[in-house]
Parts: sequence; C-alpha cells; structure tokens
Amino acid sequence: MGSTVAVTIVPNGTMAVRDLHAHAQDRIAVLEQRWSRFIPSSEICGINAAAGEWVSVSRDTTRLVRRAIDAWELTDGAFDPTILPALVALGYTESIEIVRAAPRDCGRPASAPGCGDIEVSDDRVRLPPGVQFDPGGIGKGMTGDIVVEEVSSRGAEGVCVEVGGDVRVVGDGPEGRGWVVRIADPDRSRPDLARVWLTDGAVASSSTKERRWVAGNQEVHHLIDPATGLPTAVARGASVLASDGWLAEALSTAACVTGSLADVERVGGAALLVTGDATVVRSAQFGRYEI
Repeated sequence: MGSTVAVTIVPNGTMAVRDLHAHAQDRIAVLEQRWSRFIPSSEICGINAAAGEWVSVSRDTTRLVRRAIDAWELTDGAFDPTILPALVALGYTESIEIVRAAPRDCGRPASAPGCGDIEVSDDRVRLPPGVQFDPGGIGKGMTGDIVVEEVSSRGAEGVCVEVGGDVRVVGDGPEGRGWVVRIADPDRSRPDLARVWLTDGAVASSSTKERRWVAGNQEVHHLIDPATGLPTAVARGASVLASDGWLAEALSTAACVTGSLADVERVGGAALLVTGDATVVRSAQFGRYEI
C-alpha cells in the first residue's frame, strides 16, 4: 500500500491480544496482495489485464469495487477510480519510492472514463474495454474498515487501524474514552491544524503535497482531476470525518479536486479544507468533533 500500518487493540480482560494482532496483520497482508496495482498477481491487476471480460475475484474485491462505484456516484465523479491511465501517463507506474527516485517521462493527459459501465456480481468483476481501475486511497480506507470490523467482532473493547495516516476507529481507546486523532498541516509548515475525538468512525486526509515526483520537467502529484487527467490545483489538502474509512477517503479526494465541502456536508460528514492560498475552512459539523 506504500504506507506504514499501525493497529492498536484494547482488549477485554480475558482476551489474547496477540491472536487479534496476528489476525489483523494477516488480513492486511492478504488485502494488499489482492488490491495492489504494483503486484502483477493481484486481483486488481487481473481485472485490469482482462478489461472487457468477467474475472473471478474474492468477496473482498467485489466489496471494494462496489464501494468505489458508490463513491464515484456520490461525488458526481470527483472521486474516480478509473484515473489509472492518467497516473500512468504521469509516470506513476511503480511504488512511490521508486517513482520519486528519478524524473519520469510524461505522456499525454488522459481523462477518466468513469464507472458507469463497470459490472460487479458476488464473485466476479467486469471492466469495459479501455477502463482501468486503481483502488488508491479507497483501498486504504476499506482495509481499515475490514480490520476494525473483524477485530471488534471478536470482542475487543476498542480498535484503531492507521494506514498511512488515515484512521479508522471503534470503541474505547487506551484511556477508556474514544480516540483522539491529529490532523496535520498539508504543508507541514504549521503545527497540527486540529485534533478530533471519535468513538466510531474514520478520518482520512488527502494532500497535493505528499505523493509528489518529477514528470516532464515539472513536479506533479497523485490527486488527479478526472475531467482533465492532470493533477488538481484547487486545494492543498482536505481531511474528512465520516462513518467509514472508504467514504472518508473518497470524500477527502473529492474535496481536493473540487475545492468544495459540499459532498461532505450532503452526507452529514465533517471536514477541514486547506485551500490553494492556505486558508483553512471548516465544515458546519466539524466543531462537534474538534477538541
């Protein structure tokens, strides 16, 4: 996933925490093997290679693709998992550490075709010819959702899964009352922009300042405007609080693409947006969680 992962579990008095951590670790490893576009044997690479044909996949993957389509519809296409050709045109063809190591060639911008004709059944996915799927951030969010769901169902008092700085929590933290999550400044030039308190939900941040590399003699980043196939220049970053990790990830990406918190507010979420001139904007609901 190109990220560090941290899992914190608050057990009940009789629970073997080591077994729960082992389950979490195993599930994260399996999900990466299924969803990474940089692992040729992954299910995502399989459906991309067979665009136009039905491909048998795990229930994890059909769940991921369905949620990605939901997010595309919810944001009117501002979040779009079919931007993979645009990322490839910018040279993002390998994990970010490799891409950053040397300047990349820059191809022709490619607008995203969208998810309208993607088909999903219980155990199969079919991409239309010419469509390529990239889980991107929504895969990280869904990983948090799945691990939190499964570990908490085994009796944990509280669980926190952090994937690359994006957080999914449930229940009580180590101090016995929810979880405190810090929201960093995208530019890293100021202290944390906020701290928020959650007992069940997710916080995801998207930034135009993090995954950057040089392509075609200019610095680019991974947040793509689906309409143009080019890196968006509207906002510096956004952090979204939502009920689920996949939803928070999609909404934070959409906010960066549009420069608006309208999608977040429409679904009852909360968010903080850092505009292009570094102004910090809070949604109407953000104050309910800020501490």
